Amino acid sequence: MTQLKDDCFAFGDALIPIDDALTELKNRLHLMVKSEQVSLNYALNRTLAKDLIANRNVPPHDNSAVDGYTVNHNDLSTSNHTRLPVTGRIVAGDSPKKHIITGQATRIF
Repeated sequence: MTQLKDDCFAFGDALIPIDDALTELKNRLHLMVKSEQVSLNYALNRTLAKDLIANRNVPPHDNSAVDGYTVNHNDLSTSNHTRLPVTGRIVAGDSPKKHIITGQATRIF
């Protein structure tokens, strides 16, 4: 196996075969047979029995987890590669809505 040279999550080590990864997962997993309610102070390193939904969005706006580009979906080709000029950049805290322009791409940092 080889790692992608442009992988933004690359960590520098060799990847392990899938069978070895599955064996490692099986060795580290623990079966949960019952649930109990505890205060948040005692919840560290425990597993939730059901989903916990925040009462507000965090962050309170759209956010890109990694660097990338904004494009208008209609500009993407379904039969060929799409090439668009990169006309701007979006930095942390900036609003991407003002940057999404038909026929152009914007770099996200």
